[in-house]
Amino acid sequence: MAVFQFFHNGKVLTYIDINSATCREEEKQLREQGFTDVGDIIQAENAKVAIKKFRDTEYDDLKEYAAISVLCCLANTL
Repeated sequence: MAVFQFFHNGKVLTYIDINSATCREEEKQLREQGFTDVGDIIQAENAKVAIKKFRDTEYDDLKEYAAISVLCCLANTL
């Protein structure tokens, strides 16, 4: 099973397999281009499954953030 770390630069989302022989160099190059790591490390059978897991997790986090934001706005109006 592969292990993936996702990176984002504000526009582009990409990933590296942290078990690959070139992982350190890939990460260095991404950071030099302004990418930062996002989310948790994901174990998956392949990149396609990892992307789906990442999107599912990030979507859940966004829903939770949206719900908290609404509650905060409501509390401020009271």
